[in-house]
Amino acid sequence: MVYDYLIENVWLHDGLGSPAQHADLAIQAGRIAEIRYYGESLDAEDRGLSPEKVGPASRQQHLGATRQALTGAHRSLGMRGKARVKGEGMHLAPGFIDVHTHDDAALLMQASMDFKVSQGVTTVITGNCGVSIAPLPEGELPMPLGLVAGGDKPRFRNFKDYVDALKDSPAATHALMLIGHSALRACTMDRLDREASPSEILAMQQLLQACLADGAAGASTGSFYPTASKASQHEISQVLRPLCQCGGIFTTHMRNEAEGLMASIEETIEIGKTLGVRTIISHHKCAGPLAHGQSGQSLARIEAAAQSLELGFDVYPYEASSTMLLADRAKLSRKTIITACPRFPQYEGRDFDQLCIELKRSATDCADYLGPSGAVYFTMDEADVDRIVSHPQSMIGSDGIPLQGKPHPRLWGTFPRVLARYVREKNLLSLPQAIRKMTALSAAHFGLDRGPLQRGRICLDAAADLVLFDPHQVLDLADYERPEQPSVGIEATWVAGQRVYTGARLADAEASQAGCSTARPGQLLTGR
Repeated sequence: MVYDYLIENVWLHDGLGSPAQHADLAIQAGRIAEIRYYGESLDAEDRGLSPEKVGPASRQQHLGATRQALTGAHRSLGMRGKARVKGEGMHLAPGFIDVHTHDDAALLMQASMDFKVSQGVTTVITGNCGVSIAPLPEGELPMPLGLVAGGDKPRFRNFKDYVDALKDSPAATHALMLIGHSALRACTMDRLDREASPSEILAMQQLLQACLADGAAGASTGSFYPTASKASQHEISQVLRPLCQCGGIFTTHMRNEAEGLMASIEETIEIGKTLGVRTIISHHKCAGPLAHGQSGQSLARIEAAAQSLELGFDVYPYEASSTMLLADRAKLSRKTIITACPRFPQYEGRDFDQLCIELKRSATDCADYLGPSGAVYFTMDEADVDRIVSHPQSMIGSDGIPLQGKPHPRLWGTFPRVLARYVREKNLLSLPQAIRKMTALSAAHFGLDRGPLQRGRICLDAAADLVLFDPHQVLDLADYERPEQPSVGIEATWVAGQRVYTGARLADAEASQAGCSTARPGQLLTGR
C-alpha cells in the first residue's frame, strides 16, 4: 500500500512517558496507519535525556552522537508514501495540546494559527477564565470580555452560530470550546457587580445547556475578574449544574491566586465535588510576594483532593502573567509592561510604573486613563514556577492572548520553552516526561483520548496530529521586547494527517517553503 505520508527514521514518543523508539510511521486518511520499529529505544538514562544522570553538556554530546549515527545508518523498513519526510533522527511526538488559550476569535481571524502550529500545537482549548466569544450580547463589553471579543473581533449571540462559522471556515488546529461564566452573566444580568438572582441563575443554566447541546465541552469561571467577582460559590455551583448531565468539564481562573490562594483552592475543590465533574485549576501560580513559596502546600492539597475528585491543573513556564491592566494587580508586580493599548499604541511595550511617573498620575488613575488595556505582570517566583512545571501531574497551557501590540511571549513560545528550558537547560524534566505533560496527560483530562480517534498518543489508528522536532535545537525566541518571534527546532506539524507547518531545516532539505501551509483541517472536539 502507498500511504499519504511516510515519516522515516525518527525517535517516536508515544505520549505516555515511555522511552522513545526508533521507527518509521505512516499516515493514511488522517490516522496513524502503520508503525514499523527498528528495535532500538532511546533510554533516557543511557542516552543523556535523564536530568538525574547527566548535565546539559553531556546530554548535547549524547544527542548529537545519536542523531549522527541514525542519519548515517538508516535503513528502510519497506513502507511507501506519496509524500516522504526524512526524519534524520529527529523526534516525533503527538501534537501538543494547549489546554488554556484565548484563541476563540483567532480561530476565525487568524485561521493559519501560525503562533500555535509553529510550536507544534495541534489542539487548543478555548473559552477559558470565564470568557468566551459566545454567547455574548450586543453593545459594549466590560473587561476582560472586551479583551477577547471587543473591537473588530467576532462575537456571537448564541454558540451554534459560532460553531457554524468555524465549520464554514475551519482553522489549522482543532478546538475544544468552553463557555464562559462571565459571558453567561453578561447575557442574562443587567449589572455584573452583584450576585445573580434565582431567575437569572435559571436563565444561565438554560443558556449553558443549549451551548452544551450544540457542542461545547464544558464551562469556565473567572471569579478573579470584576465580571464575576460578586458571584458566590453557590451561584457558580448552580449555574454549572448542566455539566453534571453530560459529563462536561469545569475549569477555573480562581478567585485569588495571591494571599487567598489556599482558600481559593478549597473553593474550587468544593465546587468540583458538588458538581462531580472533571475539574481543572487554570494557570496554577503563586502570585505576589505574600504567596511566594506556597507552591509546595498548594500542590500537596491538589494531590490529596485528586484522590476523590478528577482534579487537574495547568501552568505556563514564565514568571510573568498577563491580563487586563489593573492597578491592584500592578501593585503586586515587580514590573508591569503594557501589552495592548488601543487608545495610545505608543505606550505598548512600556513600563507601567514609568508611565505613571511621566504622566503624573496615580496607578489607579493611569490605568483608567490608558484603558481598556492589557498588561504583563512579573508576579511569580522562579522556584514556584519550577516546582509547578516539574510536578508529574501539571499540564501545559499557554494562556496566550492574541492581541495587537506586544502580547506576552507565551503566545508564541510556551511549548518550545518547556522543551528548551525545563528539559535541556534546567534538567527538571526528561524529554518523555515533558511530552506527556503536553499530550497524553492533557488528552486524558479533557477527554480527547476517548472515542474511536485518540489524541495525545501515537499508536495505531490514533489521530495523525503530530509534531517533528529536534530536541537539542528547539528554542523559544519570543521575548518581552519581540514577543511574536517563531521558535526554532519545530520542523513539522501535522493536523488530521495534513502538514500545516514546515520548519526552516526541513524546508531546506526538501527545497520547499518554510512556514504555514494553506491546509485548514481543524475540527470541533467535545471531549465527551
